[in-house]
Amino acid sequence: MTKAVQITLVGRVQGVGIRYWVVETARKLALNGWVCNELDRSVRIWAEGEAEAVDALVNLCETPWLPQRPGHIESVGVLQVAPVGEEGFHVRWR
Repeated sequence: MTKAVQITLVGRVQGVGIRYWVVETARKLALNGWVCNELDRSVRIWAEGEAEAVDALVNLCETPWLPQRPGHIESVGVLQVAPVGEEGFHVRWR
């Protein structure tokens, strides 16, 4: 079953490698979508694919950020959305 979510990460989440961690993790989970920095200093993720894989990404985003990396996630917002047929997973630039 296909599922899609928009995830918003708030905290010290820009300039610390979170976007690239999301891309690597999402690709390992065979998800489609994108991740981008927002002007309000949050990071937004659009992920779609098998429901179990989408849920796994959400769970990983909700776990404390890797202690050996700078930055930290203070809150995670998750909104279920309709899949749009994204292909591949990439960093999206403004």
